[in-house]
Amino acid sequence: MIKFKKKLVAALVALAAAGSAHAAVDFTSGDGSLFLNLTTPAGTSGNRSAAFDLGFTMNQALTWNGVAGLQLQWNLTSGAFSSNDSTLTGPSPTLNYGSALTTFQSNSNYSLSTAQMSVLAFDPTDNGSILGVGGSRIMTTQALINATTGATIAIAPGNTPSNGGFTNTFTQVATFQSGINNNVNIFNTMSSANGASVSDFGQAGFYGGASGASSMSSFLNNFTGMDNTGVYGGQYTAGSTTFSGQNKALPFFMFATDIDPLATKAARTAFGVDLDLDGIIEQDNNGALSGGNELGLWTLQGDILTFSNPGTLVTTAPIPEPSTYAMMLAGLALLGSIARRRMS
Repeated sequence: MIKFKKKLVAALVALAAAGSAHAAVDFTSGDGSLFLNLTTPAGTSGNRSAAFDLGFTMNQALTWNGVAGLQLQWNLTSGAFSSNDSTLTGPSPTLNYGSALTTFQSNSNYSLSTAQMSVLAFDPTDNGSILGVGGSRIMTTQALINATTGATIAIAPGNTPSNGGFTNTFTQVATFQSGINNNVNIFNTMSSANGASVSDFGQAGFYGGASGASSMSSFLNNFTGMDNTGVYGGQYTAGSTTFSGQNKALPFFMFATDIDPLATKAARTAFGVDLDLDGIIEQDNNGALSGGNELGLWTLQGDILTFSNPGTLVTTAPIPEPSTYAMMLAGLALLGSIARRRMS
């Protein structure tokens, strides 16, 4: 009986430990960290960027695609996380952002009207084919909504990175990862899980910058169709466009190199919900729906970062795994045994 108790306790400990988070932001394992970047817009001396580990991995974020009405929120000040899906498990351990947001905003070049954001995750290992998605992968926001009017910007079919150029990006990714994990000159809690980091222009962890600057965004933005940062403060002007009057937002995409060596372009998959069931996630849905959007969107208002899919969320009670039933029965058997011993 003692041995059985020890095995039961060990099993419970293992279950509790399952799903524990990484200790620092990860871009290289094949299931990279999902993270937020904030940056002042100019790629010149005196500018600043901030990175926030959102506590989820690329493969976990993939499960959000197609879930109608799903909404996730991160408080960049308190570190609180919430979701309207009660079945979704939040980040563990608790998000640890400290004063990263206010440190970023204290930069003399910061302005809510010009500050930009992006959300990304990386997989440089060419093992994406296991999931049926392709080769190396980049999950990223894109600036495909007019920052003033809210009109959508057309995606040209050919405007995706080449396989070769796409793969070359990961050299810079490794430098950027080291920079945000190890930078201690401005602010850093990345040494613990689900932290944040703030870097100034010229440091390895600096993200923002114009084309040609020594920054992570420059390497991505040099690819046609990969402008992944956009203004987030305020709302679009009132009018008749898809997003007029709404909070400024960035749509979300997965890019994957093709495992076919003869292919020259990476594949792009939009996050969102195919509300009209025509097999395409559309930016304006051909005007068929009120508001017209089928895209999953990221917004940042105040200190609240939100990812939301269009539609209405429908949740069902989770079905327990067979191992859960087995553990429950083992626990009941143990309690019954203890009760019988006490009665005797």
